Amino acid sequence: MFAVSGAGVYVEDSANYVTQGEIVTGIYRWGIPDRKFVAKFDIRTTPLYGTITPYVSLDSGAYSSMTPHETALATEAVATGPQTKFIEAKFKLELNRGSATTAPTLTRWMARAYASPARSQVFRVPLLMHHKLRVHDTEYYFDVESELQALRDLVTNPIVVNYQENLETYSVVVEDLEFQVVDGYQQDWDLEGTCTVTMRSVQD
Repeated sequence: MFAVSGAGVYVEDSANYVTQGEIVTGIYRWGIPDRKFVAKFDIRTTPLYGTITPYVSLDSGAYSSMTPHETALATEAVATGPQTKFIEAKFKLELNRGSATTAPTLTRWMARAYASPARSQVFRVPLLMHHKLRVHDTEYYFDVESELQALRDLVTNPIVVNYQENLETYSVVVEDLEFQVVDGYQQDWDLEGTCTVTMRSVQD
Protein backbone atom coordinates (compact mmCIF):
# COMPACT_ATOMS: atom_id res chain seq x y z
CA MET A 1 0.00 0.00 0.00
CA PHE A 2 1.21 3.51 -0.77
CA ALA A 3 -0.18 7.01 -1.18
CA VAL A 4 0.31 9.61 -3.90
CA SER A 5 -0.28 13.22 -2.99
CA GLY A 6 -3.36 14.55 -4.73
CA ALA A 7 -4.21 11.14 -6.19
CA GLY A 8 -5.08 8.95 -3.23
CA VAL A 9 -4.15 5.63 -1.66
CA TYR A 10 -3.13 2.65 -3.78
CA VAL A 11 -3.25 -1.01 -2.80
CA GLU A 12 -2.39 -4.12 -4.82
CA ASP A 13 -5.34 -5.94 -6.30
CA SER A 14 -4.08 -9.43 -7.15
CA ALA A 15 -7.35 -10.22 -8.90
CA ASN A 16 -6.98 -7.40 -11.43
CA TYR A 17 -3.45 -6.24 -12.23
CA VAL A 18 -3.02 -3.04 -14.22
CA THR A 19 -2.69 -3.60 -17.95
CA GLN A 20 0.62 -1.80 -18.22
CA GLY A 21 3.18 -0.16 -15.98
CA GLU A 22 6.68 1.24 -16.31
CA ILE A 23 9.85 1.82 -14.34
CA VAL A 24 11.95 4.85 -15.33
CA THR A 25 15.54 5.14 -14.15
CA GLY A 26 17.68 8.17 -13.57
CA ILE A 27 20.64 9.22 -15.73
CA TYR A 28 23.67 6.93 -15.97
CA ARG A 29 27.19 7.93 -17.01
CA TRP A 30 29.10 4.92 -15.59
CA GLY A 31 31.61 7.24 -13.98
CA ILE A 32 33.48 8.05 -17.20
CA PRO A 33 33.33 11.18 -19.39
CA ASP A 34 34.14 9.35 -22.65
CA ARG A 35 31.58 8.28 -25.18
CA LYS A 36 30.25 4.77 -24.71
CA PHE A 37 27.60 2.39 -26.01
CA VAL A 38 25.22 -0.14 -24.46
CA ALA A 39 26.38 -3.54 -25.64
CA LYS A 40 23.84 -5.67 -23.74
CA PHE A 41 20.85 -5.17 -21.47
CA ASP A 42 20.09 -7.96 -18.98
CA ILE A 43 16.70 -8.61 -17.39
CA ARG A 44 15.98 -11.04 -14.55
CA THR A 45 12.48 -11.98 -13.37
CA THR A 46 10.52 -14.61 -11.54
CA PRO A 47 9.00 -17.12 -14.03
CA LEU A 48 7.57 -14.74 -16.60
CA TYR A 49 3.91 -14.00 -17.17
CA GLY A 50 3.38 -11.20 -19.67
CA THR A 51 6.25 -9.18 -21.17
CA ILE A 52 8.91 -6.66 -20.18
CA THR A 53 10.27 -4.32 -22.85
CA PRO A 54 13.41 -2.27 -22.16
CA TYR A 55 13.87 1.19 -23.65
CA VAL A 56 16.89 3.49 -23.70
CA SER A 57 17.19 7.25 -24.16
CA LEU A 58 20.62 8.52 -25.25
CA ASP A 59 21.73 12.05 -24.37
CA SER A 60 18.16 13.18 -23.57
CA GLY A 61 16.85 11.85 -26.89
CA ALA A 62 13.68 9.90 -27.56
CA TYR A 63 13.31 6.42 -26.13
CA SER A 64 14.07 3.51 -28.45
CA SER A 65 13.04 -0.06 -27.67
CA MET A 66 15.25 -3.09 -27.32
CA THR A 67 14.33 -6.77 -27.62
CA PRO A 68 11.55 -7.59 -25.12
CA HIS A 69 11.62 -10.33 -22.49
CA GLU A 70 8.57 -12.32 -23.57
CA THR A 71 9.24 -16.07 -23.34
CA ALA A 72 6.64 -17.54 -20.99
CA LEU A 73 8.03 -18.79 -17.64
CA ALA A 74 11.60 -17.75 -18.56
CA THR A 75 13.56 -16.04 -15.80
CA GLU A 76 16.15 -14.10 -17.80
CA ALA A 77 16.69 -12.39 -21.13
CA VAL A 78 19.53 -10.48 -22.78
CA ALA A 79 18.87 -7.76 -25.35
CA THR A 80 21.43 -6.17 -27.67
CA GLY A 81 21.66 -2.45 -27.12
CA PRO A 82 21.94 0.22 -29.81
CA GLN A 83 25.46 0.82 -31.12
CA THR A 84 25.05 4.59 -31.09
CA LYS A 85 27.71 6.35 -29.01
CA PHE A 86 26.56 8.60 -26.16
CA ILE A 87 27.67 10.48 -23.05
CA GLU A 88 24.74 9.65 -20.77
CA ALA A 89 21.68 7.42 -20.90
CA LYS A 90 18.50 6.63 -19.04
CA PHE A 91 16.32 3.56 -19.24
CA LYS A 92 12.67 2.61 -19.05
CA LEU A 93 11.18 -0.83 -18.46
CA GLU A 94 7.62 -1.33 -19.70
CA LEU A 95 5.73 -4.17 -18.00
CA ASN A 96 2.64 -5.70 -19.62
CA ARG A 97 0.48 -8.15 -17.71
CA GLY A 98 -0.19 -11.69 -18.90
CA SER A 99 -3.81 -11.64 -17.75
CA ALA A 100 -5.95 -9.97 -15.11
CA THR A 101 -4.39 -12.22 -12.47
CA THR A 102 -0.82 -12.65 -13.79
CA ALA A 103 1.91 -10.07 -14.34
CA PRO A 104 5.70 -9.99 -14.64
CA THR A 105 7.84 -9.54 -11.54
CA LEU A 106 11.15 -7.84 -12.24
CA THR A 107 13.96 -8.85 -9.87
CA ARG A 108 17.02 -7.32 -11.53
CA TRP A 109 18.22 -5.42 -14.58
CA MET A 110 21.68 -4.40 -15.78
CA ALA A 111 22.91 -2.28 -18.68
CA ARG A 112 26.40 -3.28 -19.82
CA ALA A 113 28.12 -0.23 -21.29
CA TYR A 114 31.55 -0.16 -22.92
CA ALA A 115 33.73 2.92 -23.29
CA SER A 116 34.31 4.04 -26.85
CA PRO A 117 36.71 7.00 -26.74
CA ALA A 118 38.19 8.59 -29.83
CA ARG A 119 40.84 6.20 -31.12
CA SER A 120 43.77 6.90 -33.39
CA GLN A 121 45.52 5.10 -36.23
CA VAL A 122 49.27 4.70 -36.48
CA PHE A 123 50.97 5.07 -39.86
CA ARG A 124 54.56 3.98 -40.50
CA VAL A 125 55.76 5.17 -43.88
CA PRO A 126 59.24 4.45 -45.31
CA LEU A 127 60.62 7.35 -47.35
CA LEU A 128 63.53 6.95 -49.75
CA MET A 129 65.90 9.78 -48.83
CA HIS A 130 68.34 9.95 -51.74
CA HIS A 131 69.78 12.93 -53.53
CA LYS A 132 68.72 11.52 -56.87
CA LEU A 133 65.72 9.30 -57.56
CA ARG A 134 64.54 7.96 -60.88
CA VAL A 135 60.77 7.52 -61.16
CA HIS A 136 59.10 6.57 -64.45
CA ASP A 137 62.22 7.46 -66.42
CA THR A 138 62.38 10.89 -64.81
CA GLU A 139 65.12 11.94 -62.41
CA TYR A 140 64.31 13.96 -59.31
CA TYR A 141 66.85 15.70 -57.08
CA PHE A 142 66.42 16.22 -53.33
CA ASP A 143 68.22 17.99 -50.54
CA VAL A 144 68.22 15.05 -48.12
CA GLU A 145 69.55 17.01 -45.15
CA SER A 146 66.93 19.73 -45.57
CA GLU A 147 64.05 17.24 -45.92
CA LEU A 148 65.27 15.25 -42.94
CA GLN A 149 65.55 18.37 -40.82
CA ALA A 150 61.99 19.38 -41.74
CA LEU A 151 60.75 15.98 -40.54
CA ARG A 152 62.77 16.25 -37.33
CA ASP A 153 61.20 19.64 -36.65
CA LEU A 154 57.75 18.00 -36.83
CA VAL A 155 58.85 15.58 -34.10
CA THR A 156 60.41 18.13 -31.76
CA ASN A 157 57.76 20.81 -32.39
CA PRO A 158 54.63 18.77 -33.14
CA ILE A 159 51.76 20.27 -35.10
CA VAL A 160 48.81 18.70 -36.91
CA VAL A 161 49.62 18.09 -40.59
CA ASN A 162 47.86 16.30 -43.42
CA TYR A 163 48.97 12.86 -44.55
CA GLN A 164 47.57 11.62 -47.87
CA GLU A 165 47.29 7.91 -48.58
CA ASN A 166 45.91 7.23 -52.04
CA LEU A 167 42.64 9.22 -52.09
CA GLU A 168 42.33 9.47 -48.30
CA THR A 169 43.65 12.38 -46.24
CA TYR A 170 44.29 12.13 -42.50
CA SER A 171 45.12 14.71 -39.85
CA VAL A 172 48.23 13.39 -38.11
CA VAL A 173 51.02 14.25 -35.70
CA VAL A 174 54.54 13.02 -36.51
CA GLU A 175 55.77 11.00 -33.51
CA ASP A 176 59.04 9.38 -34.53
CA LEU A 177 61.70 9.02 -37.24
CA GLU A 178 64.08 6.15 -37.92
CA PHE A 179 66.77 6.88 -40.49
CA GLN A 180 68.62 3.86 -41.86
CA VAL A 181 71.76 4.99 -43.63
CA VAL A 182 72.68 3.24 -46.87
CA ASP A 183 75.67 5.25 -48.04
CA GLY A 184 77.17 8.70 -48.36
CA TYR A 185 76.40 10.72 -51.47
CA GLN A 186 79.44 10.70 -53.78
CA GLN A 187 81.43 9.00 -50.99
CA ASP A 188 80.96 12.04 -48.77
CA TRP A 189 79.33 12.52 -45.35
CA ASP A 190 76.16 13.69 -47.08
CA LEU A 191 74.21 10.57 -46.08
CA GLU A 192 71.41 8.80 -47.92
CA GLY A 193 69.05 6.04 -46.86
CA THR A 194 65.48 5.21 -45.85
CA CYS A 195 63.62 7.26 -43.26
CA THR A 196 60.65 5.52 -41.62
CA VAL A 197 58.17 8.13 -40.39
CA THR A 198 55.72 7.19 -37.62
CA MET A 199 52.52 9.26 -37.52
CA ARG A 200 49.42 9.10 -35.34
CA SER A 201 46.03 10.25 -36.57
CA VAL A 202 44.07 12.94 -34.74
CA GLN A 203 40.30 12.58 -34.91
CA ASP A 204 38.03 15.58 -35.35
